[in-house]
Amino acid sequence: NAGFAVEHAVGPEGAFQQVGWVEGAGTTTEAQSYRYAVEDLSAGTHRFRLKQEDLDGSTSLSKVVEVDVRPDGPIAIEQVAPNPVTQTSTLRFTPRESGAVTVGLYDVLGRRVKTLHEGRGSGGQSQQVTLDASALSSGVYFLRVKGEGFSKTRRVTIVQ
Repeated sequence: NAGFAVEHAVGPEGAFQQVGWVEGAGTTTEAQSYRYAVEDLSAGTHRFRLKQEDLDGSTSLSKVVEVDVRPDGPIAIEQVAPNPVTQTSTLRFTPRESGAVTVGLYDVLGRRVKTLHEGRGSGGQSQQVTLDASALSSGVYFLRVKGEGFSKTRRVTIVQ
């Protein structure tokens, strides 16, 4: 074979993207061993597969392998994107343990403006909430993710 494209997708439904290439050993009847390392994965579910390319250009896909990366602390929170927000934005979080999780939007005075999520978080599973800013005034707000034993906050700016 010519080699293998290493493909990666974030979450259970993310699109696969090539993150690396491993040269093949050509045509051989002997078993071969290949290695590729992916570093700095965010907490949550990651999927990997190999796309084998033969010397004639034909390709085949391997089975998908899922890996759950647990956060170092009680919860991992990614940045709000996009930020500043004009219409909608998303926040992805991954609790280390299963349990109740609330995501709220607060103004600069600490008043809850909106509850975006109230329910259970699955340990090691990434979850995403969407902030609809269409009915909110321009300004600085704070998204707080709170559960048993943790509370983390991300600043968000809304521009109308």
